Amino acid sequence: AGYGFDNGVLFGNAQVGATELDIDSNSFLKKADTLMSYSATAGVKQTVGNSTFGFVTSVPVTIAQGNAHFAMPGSVSVNGDIEMTNFDSSLKTNNQEIDYGVFYNTALSNNVSLDTFVEVRTNYAGTNDDTAQAGFNLKVTF
Repeated sequence: AGYGFDNGVLFGNAQVGATELDIDSNSFLKKADTLMSYSATAGVKQTVGNSTFGFVTSVPVTIAQGNAHFAMPGSVSVNGDIEMTNFDSSLKTNNQEIDYGVFYNTALSNNVSLDTFVEVRTNYAGTNDDTAQAGFNLKVTF
């Protein structure tokens, strides 16, 4: 969805999902709940002359609920049989990742353009770590 204003746009989206896992009967994973997930993005961009700049924030796909049920070798009996141990594990994301980005794109001439960005990802991939990256793309057409 978006809302336009003087040479700019406010934009955003949100998704909710339900996923059923396809489980191989020969794996340690024996059963899984339906995984419930969500994601969202919101941002703003403004165009001035040949340049566009903006800000965006997002929540990448996040598992909100769902458990996996495993059967793993736990011990060996006195007869030499492998005894299985059953356990459950939550697949829920522990730490919510939130990403922030800024970008600036400009046409330097009719056949040369420059796109730049900086992105910070907090709680990267559900961990306690943050990452940052920056980049550019110089495009020449002829």
